Amino acid sequence: MKNIFKKIVLIWVCFFPLAAFAVPPMYTVDYKLLVGLHPKMGSYDIVLERHLRSDINFSDSNRINELNLQIASASMQANRRIEELQRDLDRLLAEKAKVENRMTGVVEFDEELGRYDGDSSRKHQARKISEIEMDIVAVQAKIDAIWDDVMNPLYLSRQQSRKIVESVLAEIDLMLEQFSTQLGNAVIVDRDFLGSQIQPDKVTSAPSVGADPLSIRLYQSLLHSDLVGDVPDVYKRDPELRKYASQMRRDIEDSFDRNISMQISKQPLYGNLPKFRGRLFLAGAQNLDITRQVLEKIFVKHAVKADIAARILAQVK
Repeated sequence: MKNIFKKIVLIWVCFFPLAAFAVPPMYTVDYKLLVGLHPKMGSYDIVLERHLRSDINFSDSNRINELNLQIASASMQANRRIEELQRDLDRLLAEKAKVENRMTGVVEFDEELGRYDGDSSRKHQARKISEIEMDIVAVQAKIDAIWDDVMNPLYLSRQQSRKIVESVLAEIDLMLEQFSTQLGNAVIVDRDFLGSQIQPDKVTSAPSVGADPLSIRLYQSLLHSDLVGDVPDVYKRDPELRKYASQMRRDIEDSFDRNISMQISKQPLYGNLPKFRGRLFLAGAQNLDITRQVLEKIFVKHAVKADIAARILAQVK
């Protein structure tokens, strides 16, 4: 990744001194990390792609136990509803595999029928696979909808969460544009644009005792903690305990740092967010593309008629 970025910088430095305008400054950000550390993502479950509901008091253990029992009961009912759908899904997957084998494997001659087993037309087989894949998506959507209903007591709907995610992305994009302006129309590049995007493991069934809201809300809790490294008052009042206060404070700070590092380590996962707009140039590059100028020079060199060239250039963004 560093080598790729060095190449970008080298091209930047080598090319723009030849241009008719000054070289704009260039800065980098880790876009996925900005998303992952945004306060609105503090209650976001990456696996389920949903936010925990904000109207639940997660410190109320009785209420959480009640919700977990509700989810456990709904999960048992969902399993019964999904059995038939799962059979349909397994059948479709097997059918798809069979068609794929026909496309890649040896087609055997059926002596009884006097023809080859299966249609030898690859176009027909490809169309059949496309149809099966559409059916798979439809069945999987029904299964997902059932599990979504199971988890509704703890989570916002997918639609509500997507609106929150979209607002986070829009807010970050606007901030980057503002920074670009403040920094002299600087170009802002995503330094991890080509970084690996890890797909989080998807659940195949709802948890039998509900979600683990404490782990999902950990980052949110850290953001709203009173003081980093504060110790109980008893350690400050008692002379015998006071000497342990410094070590306890360091332990609390170390714990805070470890938990923040855990949140940062999830950075690659945020590239899979719905509506995630992954791109290399994030801000300040609107006036730096010279595709039209180069194409215009090519047309001139090859004597393309001016009116034809102008009409083509008008289509080039």
